[in-house]
Amino acid sequence: MSTVPQDPGPTAPLRPEDPERIGGYTLLGRLGSGGMGTVYLARSAGGRVVALKTVHEHLAREPEFRIRFRLEAEAARTIGERHGATVVAADTQGALPWLATEYLLGPSLAEAVAHHGPLPEPVVRALGSRLARALADIHASGLVHRDLKPSNVLVTAAGPRVIDFGIARALGARRLTRTGQAVGTPAYMSPEQASGRDHEPPGDVFALAGVLVFAATGHGAFDGKTPADVLYEVRYGTPELSGVPAGLLPVLSRCLAKDPAERPAPEALATGLGGAEGGFADLLPGPLRADLGRRAVGVWELRPSRLPGPPPPADPPPPTGWTSRRRLLLAGTGGLLALGSGGAVWAARARSGPSPAGRKTASPSPRPPGLPPEPLWTYDAGSPCRVEAVRDGIVVVSIGDELPGRTLAGLDAATGRQVWRSPGTVDVEETGEGLVVREKSMGLDAQNPLLALTAATGRLAAYPGELRDPRLGGPRLVARTDDRLYLSGYDGDRQLIAAYTTADGRRLWERGTGHEPYAPNPGAVAAGDVLVYSVSGDVVGLGRDDGRERWRTDFYGPDNLPLTPVHPASLDGGRLFLGGGEVRALETATGKVLWRFGVDRIPYPGGRAAFGIPKAVDGMVYVLGLTPAEPKSPVREELLALRASDGAPQWTYGIPENARFRPPPLLHGGRLYVDTGQLAQPFLAVDLATRRPPWTYRSGFSEDGHPPLTTDGYTELRIAGDRLHLSCGTHVIALPANG
Repeated sequence: MSTVPQDPGPTAPLRPEDPERIGGYTLLGRLGSGGMGTVYLARSAGGRVVALKTVHEHLAREPEFRIRFRLEAEAARTIGERHGATVVAADTQGALPWLATEYLLGPSLAEAVAHHGPLPEPVVRALGSRLARALADIHASGLVHRDLKPSNVLVTAAGPRVIDFGIARALGARRLTRTGQAVGTPAYMSPEQASGRDHEPPGDVFALAGVLVFAATGHGAFDGKTPADVLYEVRYGTPELSGVPAGLLPVLSRCLAKDPAERPAPEALATGLGGAEGGFADLLPGPLRADLGRRAVGVWELRPSRLPGPPPPADPPPPTGWTSRRRLLLAGTGGLLALGSGGAVWAARARSGPSPAGRKTASPSPRPPGLPPEPLWTYDAGSPCRVEAVRDGIVVVSIGDELPGRTLAGLDAATGRQVWRSPGTVDVEETGEGLVVREKSMGLDAQNPLLALTAATGRLAAYPGELRDPRLGGPRLVARTDDRLYLSGYDGDRQLIAAYTTADGRRLWERGTGHEPYAPNPGAVAAGDVLVYSVSGDVVGLGRDDGRERWRTDFYGPDNLPLTPVHPASLDGGRLFLGGGEVRALETATGKVLWRFGVDRIPYPGGRAAFGIPKAVDGMVYVLGLTPAEPKSPVREELLALRASDGAPQWTYGIPENARFRPPPLLHGGRLYVDTGQLAQPFLAVDLATRRPPWTYRSGFSEDGHPPLTTDGYTELRIAGDRLHLSCGTHVIALPANG
């Protein structure tokens, strides 16, 4: 079957002959069509967006093609979750066979190079090493792809994905083509495939080398005026490697050897290419990263669209004189029509067209759906920055890195104008929006005291008493109230928590946590007369006045599920809500677990927490988490709304893949604001009434007045009054909260 363009940009409207639904999926538009079939964008009843592939009816009647389509579905199921598009559902036996896979956001490699030019050598190496490892896994599963080419490789933020297994074949399986018949794309066939012989794993390596030549140069390794010419060059000619970086020539030349035995195995090829580890999106050129953002524009507000059908046949011309009698009839019965049938009046007006007055007063076109409101102002910090708090009409921003330290700036919340800038460097203490910082100075004798920040003026004042020179080693602020500061640190071989008064810096008490000094820094929150803190799998309640342990809950347990830090946003009505391997509700006075959600049905892959930090408000708990879309199906990432009283799920909404689970969602004016941490859609607004996003903030939208977003530096969102203040990379942006 032809290439499956999973996300070539905006979808094409459905045609009149296209069905409304296939296999329980509502069709939204066309992603592409070819000689073998059509690929649609579709949505399930539960809201999941998929790419749904069908075959043309005349091919569906051919037994050989049905077998090939079934094999494609089986091959995609085998490797899709790891290196391609995960198969969601399929029907290969029905009258119209179809295959639904996850919807991958990203252009094909062919599109990426055509629109943005050849890729730099480091990107080609990273692309090749990842694809080589994918081939190694595909071959280990007993499959060969047999049609690897630029249009069958999708470039996504998470890495390249291999699609379209339409002519894949199990190793050793019987052929579906006659001996001597070549099947595939001529420019990316192996010599043995071009000769009609068996295409084994070394043939996929040959094709991958051609893909990488294209990625690096914009042209293929073999060319010709006709397919026959190309096949001849593949079998006997010398590959065209002009423009290939010198560092890639040796390894690609070995892969393009005519003799399959001389080509490296995929594992050796991956090692030879090297390629940077870490985030794939970080390596991509800026225009291509911006393209990934643009391709996510319509995902949240997809609606079916269809081209109009052919116009109905024209009525025969009326007999002479009929029109004048019809006008007389309408004129004489106008009052009757108006009184007896509002629909008749509407129909008459619809035929007559809009009035001149209506045309004059027509409102301008609304802003396209999905785009965020226009920025009220932007501030270029020149370095990675983060919004720390909004207080007294000032947006407090930290600028720079941990080392040698960050400086602080105060921006006028109304205009974005810089009001003040701190002369020295500081560390910002993480306690919600508490304006507490620590002086950042180097050296063995540095005291680095805690400082109180006045937002309006930028004045920094050291706390009095013992807080100027804490006895605790390596102290960090973990919680703050109007009259007290709670610090964690260590004394010898044990970790401590201590309470201090803000008025005079007097230490009220200190308590060991039961952990070694280098255990994770506790998260803590003051709840009534109890200070609740968490370290690793322990959650402990201490008396705020005396530091005595009131209760301790151990969440290590036999399943050893992780625990997200305690956070002030997770506290509501004497209950504390915790994320991690599951969502838990604790009674802060006693530590009693009131309910648990997710442990029985949420997969827990690779040591990753399944739920983020919850946001609790107005009897609801909002949390980002991993959930299976359907029983026995792969997990997907969602925003979940749980009832705070018993943890019962109320609704969910899908979010971008690999979203970060910190910080918790923010609630303002009937909308949840989610920091996804993603390149394509860093910030998402979800309306609680409609449970749909009015907009998402995406990367690369400088043409709409938004500075391009990057994955460098910090991202943070703060809300104050009627404005959103968000930091992205090196910029701070103010948006209207009701936009």
